[in-house]
Amino acid sequence: MCGRIGLVELTWRQLVSVLRAEVAPEHQERFRPRHNLAPAQEAWICRQVEDRREIVPATWGFRSFPGAGPLIINARSETAAAMKTFRRPFQEQRCVVPASGFFEWKRGEESGPHWFTSSAELLLMAGLYREGPDGLCFVVLTTAANETMRPIHDRMPVLLSPDGAQAWLDRPDQDLLRPAPDGYLNSRRVSRKVNSVGFDGPECLEPAAEEGGPAQLRLKLQ
Repeated sequence: MCGRIGLVELTWRQLVSVLRAEVAPEHQERFRPRHNLAPAQEAWICRQVEDRREIVPATWGFRSFPGAGPLIINARSETAAAMKTFRRPFQEQRCVVPASGFFEWKRGEESGPHWFTSSAELLLMAGLYREGPDGLCFVVLTTAANETMRPIHDRMPVLLSPDGAQAWLDRPDQDLLRPAPDGYLNSRRVSRKVNSVGFDGPECLEPAAEEGGPAQLRLKLQ
């Protein structure tokens, strides 16, 4: 996953139903479709708080140091539990990041953005969150690419089933953090308009034109 996700054609009521969680009234008005959601922007996460699950807005990315340092947007699922930055969130602050799909950029002769979705209603990405001087923020856990993803990138987000998402919120189970089954994802080339962080219209998901354009600035996966 290169650092862009989308959450479209869904309402907060549908998220509540899929994730079996609640959304506070003050947050419902902030929900809107996102066709090109980038790091450092506001997304939505589902987390466990005592005996209830809630869907809340959160900023995508941890700062290396509170209020400063590089923005970290992903964490390797294989090593996150042992790393200082992620050790406590892995044990105590796990979340699920809902998305309609995510973007990845391919290099080479057929370079350009690809949009990955599933026949499932929603992609449920495993994540970690924390609260501090930077507010509520999160990272997405990644794993090795499956056969569908490998021609584009060697990493992909950890995608959970609905039952797996509930289990991940309940406990820090490393066995849940595996590549999605081959065939779970569909992909297609889409417009280079998604290259611009400032553009967030439905045109981002239009089929790719055959014209050239600047390559997307890649964000390093952890």
